[in-house]
Amino acid sequence: MCTDLAGWRAQIDEVDREILHLLSRRAEMVAEVGALKHGSGRPVHDPRREAEILARIRDANPGPLSGDAVVRLFTGIIRESRSLESELVSVAEAAEAEAAEAVRRAG
Repeated sequence: MCTDLAGWRAQIDEVDREILHLLSRRAEMVAEVGALKHGSGRPVHDPRREAEILARIRDANPGPLSGDAVVRLFTGIIRESRSLESELVSVAEAAEAEAAEAVRRAG
């Protein structure tokens, strides 16, 4: 266990890298979910699912952060995930429109 400021900061830096890695993994999964939703015509925003996630996270919170703090953090994660999903759907829709236009021109 660390006893000095530099040691604690080094440990925090390592945890930050782990969090970033996990967020990147989550974002990759979100991209796959977005593709599935897009393919089935489902909307990006699913308020019921988001509420379930936040309730589950609040219930699983071991502290020392408050439940409200954890919900705020995950609300931001969900918001950014939804933004990524929306961007990917927009790119997919643009590609589909471009392909349809190419077929129309060729036909």
